[in-house]
Amino acid sequence: MVARAYRQAGSLVVVTDEPATCAWSPLDCGFAVADASGDDEVTVMTGGSRSHSIGFDAGTTYHVKCADVFGNTAGQCQIVVRGGI
Repeated sequence: MVARAYRQAGSLVVVTDEPATCAWSPLDCGFAVADASGDDEVTVMTGGSRSHSIGFDAGTTYHVKCADVFGNTAGQCQIVVRGGI
């Protein structure tokens, strides 16, 4: 589902190969995208159907999970981003 990830203008950008909703946690991938609440543990990434972003901090680990329009995920994390990409 995640096709690529990159840093652009202070943001982490995640591109998916199909329309999806993506969320991230600094802790681990033990979360459901549908349960992302924007608290300190799980945050939904902003963006459109295939491009998703969040402010990037090189000192944070981003455990990213995405769900398609039917709520399907590809298991645990689709990608884990650490440090400077």
